[in-house]
Amino acid sequence: MAIEVIALRAWRDNYLSKYWLGNQFIRIYYKIAPILARHIADKEYLKIFLKKVLDIFIKCLTKSNGSE
Repeated sequence: MAIEVIALRAWRDNYLSKYWLGNQFIRIYYKIAPILARHIADKEYLKIFLKKVLDIFIKCLTKSNGSE
């Protein structure tokens, strides 16, 4: 399991899931994520962009948790 996946799951489980709005985000994400994944599967520019955005977000998460 990649460290990025672990960081995102920890954020989901330890932060988002504690709040009503976070739970709504999780629920909606799991509904639309497969659709989004199919949409970007053949779009290299979107995959590169989203990877960079997620890398920045994960870096912020790991810094704020003292994991770096």
